Formats: sequence, structure tokens, C-alpha cells
Amino acid sequence: MFYIIVATVFFAGALFFYLQNINSEKNAVLEFHKILEKSCSVAPKISSYVRVEKKGKIYTANLSEQDCADLNIGENVKLFYNKKYDYFFYPGREKVYSIRVIFSGIIFFLVLLPWKFFRNPIKRK
Repeated sequence: MFYIIVATVFFAGALFFYLQNINSEKNAVLEFHKILEKSCSVAPKISSYVRVEKKGKIYTANLSEQDCADLNIGENVKLFYNKKYDYFFYPGREKVYSIRVIFSGIIFFLVLLPWKFFRNPIKRK
């Protein structure tokens, strides 16, 4: 029962972020901004990001470690700007969310399988 609850929570979270961000690139404005600061990390719990400025306000946009390593401070970076919620994000995040939904959905499905049936096959007479 514990595994079913954990799998449900992970699947629901992944699905929530997928549905929230599925149309984000279509509804956002593509802008180019100069990178003020960047932090690239290969540690899984520490995200890589770049910081840009727009109208005197500093924004942080998360991105993958590889994309972060390819960028340099002072050069322009292509970012999407969500006017409704006032934040920047790096292109290509929809793929990450869809992979998370697929992976957590597979795990969720596997947890729901009747494993007793597979461990103790029906004895034939």
C-alpha cells in the first residue's frame, strides 16, 4: 500500500507540472537577454541557472547543466517570458516534463500490477 501511495504522489506531481507547462512555450514571448550571472551544477539536487535583467528587475531561469555550460556570461541567451506570471524559462522544458510523466506513469502502472499472481503462479492439476 505504501508503494502505491508513493507512486501516486510522484505521478500526480509529474502530471500536474506537465499540464501546467504543456502550452507554456506557445503562450510566452521569446526574448533575448544578456546573461548577468550563471551557476552550473552537476549535482542532482542543485539546479543550474542563468540570471538576466529586464526593466531593472533580475530574473532567474533554470536550465540543464549541459545548456548552462554552453553559455557564457555577457552573451545573449534566448528565453521565453511568461507575461501572466512574470517569469523567464529556458526553451525545451516541455520535453523534460513529458519524460517525467511517462517514467512515473510506468512506475505507477508496475506498482498496480498484482505481484502475488506473478510470484505464485496458479498450480495446474
